[in-house]
Amino acid sequence: MQSMAFTSISRLCSFQANIMAPVRFRALYHQWAPGWEDDLVVVACNARAIYAPLMENKAPVIEPDGLWGAHEWTRFPQFYDASAPYLAYIPIPTSRNPTSILFRSVSRMDWTIPVEAPAKTDLRVPVPGLLSQVSSKYQWAKQLVDDDFTAFIAKKPLGNISPSLHAWEHAWDSYLTLVSGAKGYRDFVKLMRSFQQGILELIAFRDWMADMGLTPRTGKTGDHSEMDTRGSYVYSLEHYQMFAKFGVASFFVTRTSEWVLDDGRRRDLCALPGLPNPTSNTSTVRMHNKPIWHYPPHVDNVRDFESAARGVATRKDELIPMPVFKKQIQKHGAEYQLRIGRHPSSVFIPECRNAVDVAQNRAKMFQSTSPHPPYVREPVKIYLMVLNKLNWTKIGVCPPGRLFPFPPIHLFWGPEIEEKVQTYYFHYLAIRDHVEWRWDAGNPGLTTQDWRAVLSDVAWKMAWP
Repeated sequence: MQSMAFTSISRLCSFQANIMAPVRFRALYHQWAPGWEDDLVVVACNARAIYAPLMENKAPVIEPDGLWGAHEWTRFPQFYDASAPYLAYIPIPTSRNPTSILFRSVSRMDWTIPVEAPAKTDLRVPVPGLLSQVSSKYQWAKQLVDDDFTAFIAKKPLGNISPSLHAWEHAWDSYLTLVSGAKGYRDFVKLMRSFQQGILELIAFRDWMADMGLTPRTGKTGDHSEMDTRGSYVYSLEHYQMFAKFGVASFFVTRTSEWVLDDGRRRDLCALPGLPNPTSNTSTVRMHNKPIWHYPPHVDNVRDFESAARGVATRKDELIPMPVFKKQIQKHGAEYQLRIGRHPSSVFIPECRNAVDVAQNRAKMFQSTSPHPPYVREPVKIYLMVLNKLNWTKIGVCPPGRLFPFPPIHLFWGPEIEEKVQTYYFHYLAIRDHVEWRWDAGNPGLTTQDWRAVLSDVAWKMAWP
């Protein structure tokens, strides 16, 4: 009996050993490296190097070229985000594309005084050659948002995955500020980098949609076999094989004991460049002169850095505006609310009543679907602020060639179709900041026909809440 029991135990141990024995890794891979922990290994495909992830919570830095050092999420792989799998598709610079507008650094030779600016001005815009390339990418992104984003949102094909609306907002805002004029070289560099980051994410989203069959494959930005991608660290073999199938960089993090790997493909982990760098400027900015998303976010966990930088996660640092920037914010904020009180209905302009009622009804609709910005709650404040500066009520028929720094008020209650008037109104709310920037910068106004064309552009619909 003892002999039979011993034989059974031996067979059981042998069976368990066979179960736990490592098996040969048969999925596609080009190299592998020991992980950042003793029992980890990183298997990689479609990648030139295997970078060690930034595990410690080190403060981000801003390099002289505007990049965010080792925290630059558009250059180095990050951990897989189920709500944004397309981030692995972000293209990275290589020897084949060193001068691409998406990766190139900027210098003081890349900006100039605006042609229409006054004799004494501190504003600078990109030189014509650079401006042409930036405008081309902006128009491409605008077309992408108009066509593919609208279709994607309507279909909602993949649950919790959302298009890169924050990336579009950042690229759009940076572009408008660039063409309006930056007031300092460091601001110029940051605006260019923010524009590049936004466009790179939009390109990644476009290529991912093509691979998922959501858009025609012919619409892809580039062939991944000829374009390096940022990639992602994944813990799922299924995710790893999905990226490998489409030629996207992927880094499979797994246990050393689970797989048998080819020793000839072994590599060492590469340290992230730019850390530490004593010549870098830390991002502990005391005050801000631009929206806070232009600055590297402060987070508790470094794995949240990418989401915070993209504007979809909470950051620890808060906006502390400089005096000039604070004045720009206050034009639409607290100071004006104090002046008119908490009940603007008591000072409604009769002619604005219909437009305001429509806006309030639209705000209720937004409230039931998604958080809406403050300007939708009490949009009449925008009218009051503008009417305090220019008395449009005295304007009758606009004579040919007359220029207006703000849209003529008769566009909002004239003999137009009611739906079109509403569209004009909501589009003006979306671009009011840029309109004020143009006025403050001394740029010339637009004719009524030009304003009608601007306010009827469907691109502004993406700025609605």
